Amino acid sequence: AIAAASSMQKVFPDSGLSNFSASAKISGARGETAVFQAALRCAGSGTPALAPIIDSEDPVFATVEYLRVAHVNVTQASNAANRTGAFPDPLVPINASGFPAQGALFATSAVWVTIRIPTDAAAPASHNASLSLYPSAPPLAIELRVRNYTVPPAGEARQWLDSQFSPGGAANARHGGSYDALTTRETLLD
Repeated sequence: AIAAASSMQKVFPDSGLSNFSASAKISGARGETAVFQAALRCAGSGTPALAPIIDSEDPVFATVEYLRVAHVNVTQASNAANRTGAFPDPLVPINASGFPAQGALFATSAVWVTIRIPTDAAAPASHNASLSLYPSAPPLAIELRVRNYTVPPAGEARQWLDSQFSPGGAANARHGGSYDALTTRETLLD
């Protein structure tokens, strides 16, 4: 079985899929990344070899990265959940062999899915696809809402903020010149 978890949720080996969603509903702006986890619960002697693939002709799904969520052994509880044992933390590239044949009977594993939204994606719009983690697995439906906004490329953020929040900038003009441009720009850059 497969389910969707947000990037903020922890998927433990003993997690039941009822804690997660039946489909992935994510959003982001053009030029941004949208992230979720595909939680996979295996019934059998081990985790199957992964061959993740998104089934869609939509160019929004052209650049996708898959990482296996690995675990570290926590021997002393130091969090609010007071939990020890296998704790999801490192992200490991999935190579040609996929997951190693490991894991306890009925263990839950996760794949971190990162979708890089193209700067020319249709927006505002919903884009749909399905994710299969291995050939015989049921697909997971994905709905990606692309917002009508483009994130400035790295290195151009300061220039963009100046154009919006300087005394003659667009945002400042929309608010009657009431923005403290220097404070706003420095706060957003920090």
